Amino acid sequence: MKNLLFGLLLFISVSLTAQQNEVDSKLKDYGLSVEVLANSIVASHSQYAFNVSITSDTDSETVVEKAKYDPTMKVGERWLLLSHNGHEPSRKELKDFNKRFNRKEKDINRAIDKSSLNIELDDKNYLVVGFKYIKSGLPARYAFLANCKGKAFINKSTKQLEKAEFVNEKPLKQWPLKTDKLSLLVNYTYNEAEQIYLLEKETFKMDVEAFGQMVPLKDVYEYSDYTSL
Repeated sequence: MKNLLFGLLLFISVSLTAQQNEVDSKLKDYGLSVEVLANSIVASHSQYAFNVSITSDTDSETVVEKAKYDPTMKVGERWLLLSHNGHEPSRKELKDFNKRFNRKEKDINRAIDKSSLNIELDDKNYLVVGFKYIKSGLPARYAFLANCKGKAFINKSTKQLEKAEFVNEKPLKQWPLKTDKLSLLVNYTYNEAEQIYLLEKETFKMDVEAFGQMVPLKDVYEYSDYTSL
């Protein structure tokens, strides 16, 4: 029985290693690695200032926030809300915004669970790599991704990471996202000079509870005007 169990574990280990090696080899064809993939998907903005427009849509209303990020400010003060639906934000709106974004973070070391890596698709247009994040290395704003299955789409024509898609595998019960159903589409732009991927757009779609019923919510984050400081 012990020999059978050992053999089974050895087979699983060898299979996972082969699977990881296949993904590593495929990524190298496009100048990527698992580590680069991990850091690109949840992009680090620490060396860049940028602007962001956040549009939140429900059945009953649309809210548009304009904000900026300044990496030279102290941690907890780097995100600044500039306007809320075209007007100067109220004290409550500022408080809510700061709660969402200006949180002091522990050291962040984004990492992908290598046992989750697999080739989802490899056709003439895209290489699609499936993966999952390790929760301990995610920033608070993205901690929910540990409960999501991710897919990274590498465009074979441009040889660049084009987008990533995430879908939750189980209900999300922790702030800031409490939902049974969530999807996230992340689009990237590639900075040739810096050779780094930057966020271009994030599109969140989820069902949230309001007044005793489930309501569809769509949040769109559009990033622009990146400046290296």
